[in-house]
Amino acid sequence: MIIALVSFIVGALQILLFFKLWGACNDVQSILAKFNNPISIQELVLKHSIGAPDFNEKLSNAIYVDLRRYGSINYDIGYKKWVRYCGHYGWQMPDVFVKANTYEKYKEIFG
Repeated sequence: MIIALVSFIVGALQILLFFKLWGACNDVQSILAKFNNPISIQELVLKHSIGAPDFNEKLSNAIYVDLRRYGSINYDIGYKKWVRYCGHYGWQMPDVFVKANTYEKYKEIFG
């Protein structure tokens, strides 16, 4: 009797765990989407205007992801775009990206 009860509980927990893992696997897509499209310019402007404490982190992440997408051929275009954005909105370009003004330096820093 006790073995049957324990077996039933373990079986129910395994089924529950299966669905929890399934749900976690579906969340991977939303995590990847957030990483690949970190934040829009409008959201950055809003975060800067309200003085959000994570603004610099969000700005760095947005620049990193965007420049990674440009690759070696169009890196200059992407870099100039971010320099223009930072100048227009009065943001300070993160130091690491000031140093990474060419694709070769970007690869040196970020690998």
